[in-house]
Amino acid sequence: RMRLEVDTLSPRVVTAGTAEVTVTGRVTNTGDRPINSVRVQLRRGEALNTEQKVRELRGQATDSAMSSFVQMSGKLEPGQSAPIALTVPVRGTDNSLRLDQPGVYPLLVNVNGQPDYGNQARLAASYLALPVLSVPNGPTAPKPPDPARLTIVWPLVDDYPRRLPSPDDDTESAA
Repeated sequence: RMRLEVDTLSPRVVTAGTAEVTVTGRVTNTGDRPINSVRVQLRRGEALNTEQKVRELRGQATDSAMSSFVQMSGKLEPGQSAPIALTVPVRGTDNSLRLDQPGVYPLLVNVNGQPDYGNQARLAASYLALPVLSVPNGPTAPKPPDPARLTIVWPLVDDYPRRLPSPDDDTESAA
């Protein structure tokens, strides 16, 4: 009944200087009836400790910490959109993400609403991964025991290789 588009998650990586996380985006009523009381919430799961869990981000539980719901729109008619913006503290209160250890955490942007002739329910959601290198007044992530000695950055510019003229003559060679 709703489409959620997340535009930004800021910051993308939590460090010791990060006090809060902000999510912005837009919700659109894709259903055929109005939706009342559109609210948004950010939920966090436990740190993902394997690559497989990170790949299966969508299936991870996100009930370890959650923010309070924030009212985004009183009513959305069919086809109507509304912006969302939610800022949640990293540590501290019950309304925070309660991050206390480095890791990669699953986040769920949860949008609830009440369609006409229905009950309050989750109508849209988006899963995100939040890397945490360190938290304010907390531990930092340990350095890998054997870090890579060489990193290659390969710029991807286009979907297929282009041919450029050769400096020697008018023939073309692969670039």
